[in-house]
Amino acid sequence: MSALKYLIKMMLVLSAVLCFKSAQAQILSINVEVDKFTLPDGFLTSLENCVPFHKERPLRRKDVVVNTIYTIDGLKGDYCSLHITGITNSSVEIHQDCELPADVAKTYSHALHRFQNKGYSPRWDERYIARDPDYKAALKIMSDPKYCRFYREEIDNTQNIRRNLAACMPTEQKEIASGLEFSREIIGIKGDSCIYKFTVQKTDKIDHILLKNIPPAESSYFSESMFLEYTCAFSEKQAEQYLHILESEVIPAEEDFDYAAVWHVAPLEELEFLRDNCSAEIRK
Repeated sequence: MSALKYLIKMMLVLSAVLCFKSAQAQILSINVEVDKFTLPDGFLTSLENCVPFHKERPLRRKDVVVNTIYTIDGLKGDYCSLHITGITNSSVEIHQDCELPADVAKTYSHALHRFQNKGYSPRWDERYIARDPDYKAALKIMSDPKYCRFYREEIDNTQNIRRNLAACMPTEQKEIASGLEFSREIIGIKGDSCIYKFTVQKTDKIDHILLKNIPPAESSYFSESMFLEYTCAFSEKQAEQYLHILESEVIPAEEDFDYAAVWHVAPLEELEFLRDNCSAEIRK
């Protein structure tokens, strides 16, 4: 298997771990295994009574890292203030912020408690979850804009490269994604060409403060020597084509709870373009 095919296969595996279709449940409980839906101990009781609560649940499966941060501020006036942040090491960050009347917070906690007790897996039990009355009751509350707001942060890891590519101004930008480091570097003009390098290698780095408490990896999907480097001499037309590809990878911020954005962690079109237009150095 070529290094490109290997890389694409592994990135799709990593994406699939996180991209369950039951996105509504994921903001409440992001997981890295095909586990039952669970919430942290004490969360539902605190929500029922609207008392302050804060807990992080950092999880890892090899190179895949996720963290869910649960915060209940308590009563603010007549409303219970609830915040949940879900974050991955593949640039996906989603926030759920709710201001719930006390009676709605209690109803919400009871529905979630009954739903959790049924032991559904978001991966395997999607059709049962969609029909479950307690799930529907919880979903009705958390998807009501009177009560809750969902917000996904922008995903943009190539801004500096895009800004400087047309003029071929030297610059470099790195991206950390699920055990891999992507390095994009504009070297500069040589003759009629823009010299550019794209490198992928294994890394243990985690570059987000909300993932600082993640346990260390015991194993990896990638070998320590995994390395792929493309060296390119772009014509003006090739540079323009590549710029359009990078622009297509940008995912604007969105008022939503859609985890499908995680699929963009693997820049497949970009890798295929570089394969077809650049020279490669490969180590596995």
